Amino acid sequence: MKDCQQKTIVMGRAEDGKMVKVGERISGYCQGILEGMFAVLLRTGAICVKDKVASADFLLSAVLTYQTETKSKDNDAASVAEAAFKRAFNCSN
Repeated sequence: MKDCQQKTIVMGRAEDGKMVKVGERISGYCQGILEGMFAVLLRTGAICVKDKVASADFLLSAVLTYQTETKSKDNDAASVAEAAFKRAFNCSN
């Protein structure tokens, strides 16, 4: 979860040629873990998603929201992501 909290600043050029911050990107490691967990849970039927796709940014947001709202102190990324995804992609909806 520590790796998912670190973001890379993405820079671009403004019309006047100056470098400006245009956004942030999560690490490839974090993205891989989140997308892998999502794929496994989707394949096993533990979660339900209409379009079968969710961006890594949304997946990270779901995890961070889960941690904040449930006040989870769990440091095990797998169990936190699983609980967050089951909450965000509940099959009874």
